[in-house]
Amino acid sequence: MTSNDDSLSYKYFVAGIPAFGLFEYQLKTLEAILTGQKDDSTEGVLEEIVFVGVISYFESFCKNSFASLINIAPQLIQRLKSASFDIKVDPMHVIELGESAAMNIGFLIAEQIDFGTANKINGIFTALVKRSPLKANQIGYFDKILSDRNLLVHHGGIYTKKYFHQRTPIGERNRVFFDSIVVDKEYVIERIEFLRGISEKIVKGTHDALEEMVKKDELVLNESAKQALAMYHWRNWFISMG
Repeated sequence: MTSNDDSLSYKYFVAGIPAFGLFEYQLKTLEAILTGQKDDSTEGVLEEIVFVGVISYFESFCKNSFASLINIAPQLIQRLKSASFDIKVDPMHVIELGESAAMNIGFLIAEQIDFGTANKINGIFTALVKRSPLKANQIGYFDKILSDRNLLVHHGGIYTKKYFHQRTPIGERNRVFFDSIVVDKEYVIERIEFLRGISEKIVKGTHDALEEMVKKDELVLNESAKQALAMYHWRNWFISMG
């Protein structure tokens, strides 16, 4: 190869770096953060990790809220069935849970349901309690958050053609497979506040929906389930822990 060929060789690799070299650099950066040896090479990486963690925790929150509602009011399973959700569970899992199976059936069902997009989250909670957590103008923003998260998780934050096409002006698309998303403190805080607001709406909306169903005698809860419903609201939980 000529020297000119050598100068172009980096273009064969994502971000201009051979895959193993890029991975080793990323591992070294994470190790530096873990051991407290922060420097210029770790700038922005901690924010990326926090951002990915926030989305993971939010998805877990949605699953846990959904499961708890079913544990408290198993009658809600019929609503899911009517909406064509997969409510089948492995009988061996029920046997393994033993006496606690009745109070944990929601967890078994939640494992099979995908909470991966705004529309899916809306569909799940609409089927369960006839409440949609995300308004029309919030769905697009939430899906952009997921798009950024997926880019970081599956591509190390480096622009793919699909992502670049959706989010970047045409004149800049020659940077695909080379440049990467920039995640800073303000970026993460803004999205934390957005997701905190959505989570509070989910909790309040579902809590109020179940209380209304109880008042209308559409649900019959035993005493422990009534106490659990009161604790389900996070403010009540903090009060009880105080």
